[in-house]
Amino acid sequence: MSQPGQDPASDRNALAEDRNLLAIERTFAAWLRTGLGGLAVGVAFERLFPDTDPVWISKAGATCLITLAIGIFLFSLREYLRALRRLDPHTLPKLPVAIPVILVALAAAAAVIAGMVLWFF
Repeated sequence: MSQPGQDPASDRNALAEDRNLLAIERTFAAWLRTGLGGLAVGVAFERLFPDTDPVWISKAGATCLITLAIGIFLFSLREYLRALRRLDPHTLPKLPVAIPVILVALAAAAAVIAGMVLWFF
C-alpha cells in the first residue's frame, strides 16, 4: 500500500475496506443484541404465564424462544466469520477472532443455563 496522500484511489479503497470492517462488527453486535433480547423474552415468557395448565406448555414456549436465541448467536458468529474472510482490512486492526467466539460461547452457555433453570427449578 502506498503512503497516505500519494495515491488517492488506493486511499479510498483502504478507507472503504475499513468502513466495511466496522459495518461487519456493528452487524455482529446487532445480532448479539437480538439474541439477548430473545433470551430475555424467553426467560420472561414462563414467568408471564405462571398459571397455565399443564405447566409444561409455558415452559415449552420459553424453551423455544431460548433455543431461537441460541440459533441467533450461532448464526451471528457464522456470518461474522464469513464476512471477515471476504475482507482484507488495511488500516484498522481486526478484532481477534477469539473475542466474538468467546462472546457467543458465553451467551449460548447463559441461554442453556437459563433453560435448565426454567425446567429444573
